[in-house]
Amino acid sequence: RPGPMPGFPGFPLVLIAAMLLQHLEGNEAAVDQHVSGSKDLVVPLVRALCQNLDPFPEFKDAKAALDLLLQQTDNLTGFAAAMASLLRAFLALPAERQHSVAPAVLSGLAERVMQLLPRLLQPGGA
Repeated sequence: RPGPMPGFPGFPLVLIAAMLLQHLEGNEAAVDQHVSGSKDLVVPLVRALCQNLDPFPEFKDAKAALDLLLQQTDNLTGFAAAMASLLRAFLALPAERQHSVAPAVLSGLAERVMQLLPRLLQPGGA
């Protein structure tokens, strides 16, 4: 049996993913606009995430959306939809597969995610 899945103390990653997906769905335009103001944090995060997704074919659609996002220079339109696609793909995986892919996909991203989440979840944000 794999070890514990990453997450915050008391909050398993699956629960966090479901909560983030719920926040993103229906708020795509607002999230995109909000993260466009944090491109300095978001673009390196997306670039690292794309690299981490390479070995996992189950995330090919989300990776393609993230790759398109990185080609944009003026804004981050499509960020929320790409992240929602990634979260839906992750949540659709069997639990055993979630446990095996999560550490590899999230490798090296925790610090950047922790910097970005407060900006996304603050009142008046997305």
